[in-house]
Amino acid sequence: MLKGKLEQKDHELLIQSRQIVEKNILIQQKEALLRRDFKRKKRQMDMFIGSSSDSEDLGV
Repeated sequence: MLKGKLEQKDHELLIQSRQIVEKNILIQQKEALLRRDFKRKKRQMDMFIGSSSDSEDLGV
């Protein structure tokens, strides 16, 4: 009976470990998407700021 409980606990721990690995992968994927989105937004802001400073240089 004790051996069965130990095997069940091992199985539960294995499932939990797999879930942790899967969640870590999802977190890494989401972080990569956020970094890519941040870089895209930063480029847009840099272009916007760059274009507005060009206008000021032209006296517009």
